[in-house]
Amino acid sequence: MMPVVRVGNTYYFIYLLFGALMTLLLIKVLGQLKDHQKRHLLFGMLIGGLILHVFKVFLPPYHDLDYPLRKLSLENICAVSTVFFPIVFLTKNKTLKDYMVMAGIMSGLLAFMYPANAISDQFDGAYVGLKHAFSFEVIRFYLSHWLLFAVPFAMMHFQMHTISIKRVLRPPIILISVFFLIYVNELVLTKIGWVPKEDLYNPEGRNPSLIFGLSSTFRNAGNILLILVPSFLLVHPVTKEAFSWPVLWMILPVFIYATALSLMFVAIYDRDNTREFFEKLFSHLKPVKR
Repeated sequence: MMPVVRVGNTYYFIYLLFGALMTLLLIKVLGQLKDHQKRHLLFGMLIGGLILHVFKVFLPPYHDLDYPLRKLSLENICAVSTVFFPIVFLTKNKTLKDYMVMAGIMSGLLAFMYPANAISDQFDGAYVGLKHAFSFEVIRFYLSHWLLFAVPFAMMHFQMHTISIKRVLRPPIILISVFFLIYVNELVLTKIGWVPKEDLYNPEGRNPSLIFGLSSTFRNAGNILLILVPSFLLVHPVTKEAFSWPVLWMILPVFIYATALSLMFVAIYDRDNTREFFEKLFSHLKPVKR
């Protein structure tokens, strides 16, 4: 019987252990380096992730696609992160680095907790069958997401970046902007004929990062999103049939949950300023005594 990754099985925990051990090893190695050497190594890891992202189109199942180069486009959140994180790492823009830290750490953790690509029998919206637990695609999936997690985690561990309660709302806004970028990318790919036209607006098709609504795979888990979606954004404005307005359907739940995660991050990494902020906020909310 072919070994496959399933949530909770042996191979699932093998990859979890791999991620944990690699992270501990990275922190130990970085701890012995000077600051500029730390930056060089972490930047090299980001470039390595970008090379892995590009190299995949030469191997199955990517090279079997009609237009494999489309898999190098900004087709999902992690692809956007892989392409832009090396640039963000070199900038001095604190807001972009806040997003890099939060999106990178959460993307990596979620990928290891629920490795959707590794356990799915779908690829690019089509059925391909289950993947071998140690196939190139599964190993690439875990390694690329570990890189997205490990670099931002190391940045925070060694205080190479500081996040602030003052910027807490900015990462969620950037995340929503990323969803719009993914939507534009999908429109372009459809226009030039690199993806099927019938997949556009179809939640059961390619549906990158769920911009076209919840697919049947995520229907149950997605209820946590749907409870916050205004009903008119789930109905086609002309036909009145069930239809998720591209990206717009997710703005409110994404902003609320991403803000909650952003608050969690500042509570961990900017503890004193966050406590002071809420103390001042609650003091202003107290009723005035007469």
